[in-house]
Amino acid sequence: LNNCSSMLEKIALLKGEKIQSDEHARNNNIFFNAFNEYVKLATSCGVMKKFNSYVFSSQDLIELKKINKQIKDTFETKQTISPIILQNSIRRVNERLQSTWNIFSDNLTKETLDQLEIFWLVCNNRKEIRDIINSIKGIREWPLTEEKYKRYVQNIENANSQIKEVHFDEDIEVFLRKIKDRTATLLDLNDKILTWIRENNLNGNIMLAIKM
Repeated sequence: LNNCSSMLEKIALLKGEKIQSDEHARNNNIFFNAFNEYVKLATSCGVMKKFNSYVFSSQDLIELKKINKQIKDTFETKQTISPIILQNSIRRVNERLQSTWNIFSDNLTKETLDQLEIFWLVCNNRKEIRDIINSIKGIREWPLTEEKYKRYVQNIENANSQIKEVHFDEDIEVFLRKIKDRTATLLDLNDKILTWIRENNLNGNIMLAIKM
């Protein structure tokens, strides 16, 4: 009986150690999954800071500071404390920043993309312009990366160069929008528009229809 009692105590002890070991393993898994999410979030924040007009909210800055501290403490102490709370905090901030970035990036790219979409209708290098458009749209995709940022900067420069090269201004844009909406008339073909069409060799790309 004494031997049985001793064995039961050892089994209970081993079970307790296994439970603790399993819980420790689960906490570690949750922490490192959260840390991987944090790396993507931190990279996105680094890209967002490159845009001087983007402003982080006080709430996001406070939570990011807390997240940073908890991650730093975990690596220093090698103890995972409340990893689920950490993971939830990261996801909460990530969702908020993604939401605000969607609005910011739409406003950031709207004017350039509108001009390119209109010019694409009549240009001679449609594939090149479409590639530029798609690359610029890539900065809207979350999470952000340095590669996306570099492509964005390069293609914004390409877009501005294209627009400048063909002397694309407000009058031209208004005319092309009328062409797109099929509201352009012969009265819209003034000397400036006709000169622009000839200079950019777009004669065969623009057509006025007879109103039925």
